[in-house]
Amino acid sequence: MNDFTRLSYILILSFLIIESCKSQNKDPKTQKTEQEQIKKVREYNPKDKKILSAYIDTIALDRFKKEIYKFEKEDSLQPNRIIDIVFVGSSSIRKWENLEKDMKGLRVLNRGFGGST
Repeated sequence: MNDFTRLSYILILSFLIIESCKSQNKDPKTQKTEQEQIKKVREYNPKDKKILSAYIDTIALDRFKKEIYKFEKEDSLQPNRIIDIVFVGSSSIRKWENLEKDMKGLRVLNRGFGGST
């Protein structure tokens, strides 16, 4: 097992443990959706080489869909724009108000989403 695969499994397992602790006091509809997402990860076949996609699907759940759809809409309006650096992350990136000024001379794209809940 290579380091990437091992790290991926550790990340997924950590996420599943955290989510199982959080889901005990949730609305049954929300809990069912999360369980369906977790099931996708459990059914992951390492030969598919899609661990990152399964992990992102799981962590995104429903709470980030609006933000992701907003990014998709923005991207569809400018499909051929050239970007030098895409910044991704949670609130530390999302709230970076002067990113373009700080990275003057570079074409940057802020794709921070989420943060502490």
